[in-house]
Amino acid sequence: MPAVKRARLYRAGGVLLLLALLALALWWWQREPARPASRADAPPAGPRAAPVLVEPVRFAVAQSRIEAVGTARARQSVLLYPPSTGEVREVLFRAGQQVRAGAPLLRLDARREELAVAQAQVRLREAQELLQRYERTGDVGAVSESQIDQGRTAVEAARIALAQARVALADRTLRAPFSGHIGFTDLDPGDRVQLDTLVATLDDRSELLIDFTVPEAYLGALRAGQGLGATPWNGGPALQGRIDTVGTRVDAQQRSVAVRARVANPRAEVLPGSSFRVAMELPGRRLPVLPEAAIVWGGSGSALWQVRDGRAVRVPATIVQRREGEVLVDAALAEGDRVVVEGVQRLREGLPVVPQEAQPATAGAPEAGAAR
Repeated sequence: MPAVKRARLYRAGGVLLLLALLALALWWWQREPARPASRADAPPAGPRAAPVLVEPVRFAVAQSRIEAVGTARARQSVLLYPPSTGEVREVLFRAGQQVRAGAPLLRLDARREELAVAQAQVRLREAQELLQRYERTGDVGAVSESQIDQGRTAVEAARIALAQARVALADRTLRAPFSGHIGFTDLDPGDRVQLDTLVATLDDRSELLIDFTVPEAYLGALRAGQGLGATPWNGGPALQGRIDTVGTRVDAQQRSVAVRARVANPRAEVLPGSSFRVAMELPGRRLPVLPEAAIVWGGSGSALWQVRDGRAVRVPATIVQRREGEVLVDAALAEGDRVVVEGVQRLREGLPVVPQEAQPATAGAPEAGAAR
């Protein structure tokens, strides 16, 4: 066989063999079962929803506590002076004694005033008897109408003179102007007193008036009638009272306003002039209140996580006031909004969440972050 013909046969056989191999490979590929796609080849899955405990937001009024130092004075307090001059006959009280309104405290020598009263009484009787005679004889024309009028005037003048004499007699006795505790006296029977001689002090300390100052910033929150507590610096029991009066001017130097409180002192144990530590709560704004465990801290400060449309949203929150296990915050929240109270550490912005309502703490075993 010629060489050219053999070469052609060899090439044709090679082509047939190659086609056979390709057909075999195609058959083998079609019969092999499809393999599952590898994890690396799978499309990326979304983030898993995080289970969290949530509580509804409620609001409360923030309270501002003010403490100040005040000085007390009696509800009524006077310095007693004699109503007239003269010699002391009797001192009718003891220092520290409680006296009633109108009780006699000091008597001066009143012999001249007693005689003047007796004389005025005699003159009044004489004027009345003379007027009666005028009126009996006036009907027969023995006495003129002008004489009868003069008799009536004389009676009125005698009555006025008697009243003046009785006032002068009353001024020989010093009486208590109101009920209270009376202080020391240096007077004894036989001493002579003038109008400027101090007899004693008298204090009605059934109530105390406490004066103190409050910073100007709280002026708008002060109202007459607001309650407060006052504790004596000497360690006595705390007394309860109320604001009686708020000052009408602000001290330009101290930037404060004067306040006067009225405090009950039923046993009269606390003395006027005592110092007090005054404490009072002033109502402020209505703010969201939530468990302290709901607050998270980061580089931008404090915040909380709110659930909106099934996703976690970070809300900046500034703590205004702390309570037992709770905080009042300044945050853009509405009453009833759901706030995450457990599971806050694994949250991030926009993460899907599965919220569950937190159960209130059982009585006797309060849990941190549970609503009271």
